[in-house]
Amino acid sequence: MNTVTQNALDLARTLIKVFEGCRLIPYLDIAGKPTIAYGNTFYKDGSSVKLVDKELTQQQADDLFEYHLIKECVPAVEMLLNPLEDYQNASLLSLIYNIGAYAFIKSSLYTSINNCRVIIKSEIANNFVKFNKYRKDGVLHVSDGLTKRRTIEHMVFNRDIICDEKIIRLMYNKV
Repeated sequence: MNTVTQNALDLARTLIKVFEGCRLIPYLDIAGKPTIAYGNTFYKDGSSVKLVDKELTQQQADDLFEYHLIKECVPAVEMLLNPLEDYQNASLLSLIYNIGAYAFIKSSLYTSINNCRVIIKSEIANNFVKFNKYRKDGVLHVSDGLTKRRTIEHMVFNRDIICDEKIIRLMYNKV
């Protein structure tokens, strides 16, 4: 069984906040979905974000971020059968924060990690990059931003780079 430690959560917070940024007023994401705070499309009560919603305080945005991370993402990572290192859990938490727990649990990445006694870097890389698309008006589009994000998440998962905010920001702007 896999366990998410406080260190893994701290590393994940670094990744997610670099990738998502924070906007206190509702906006449309690249898929055209109303979004707020750190890339959230719904509130704690399950209601969807609407463009007419009121501005959040920074504290409300941070609370929404923590709720989504702890309640939605951590349980999905802890369902993995094989124990992972903190940096691997952080990378997966970042992915799940973006794609959702259901998409992760139904993915070939989830299956690959559960079925491997030894993590095969190339197989994991191929499974990360599959999540570089978004759907808008029923059509799948490749996103350069998501491709960069998946590349970095994969590099963190493999420990090819360390999960440091300055390094992640630099990589995100260069990859």
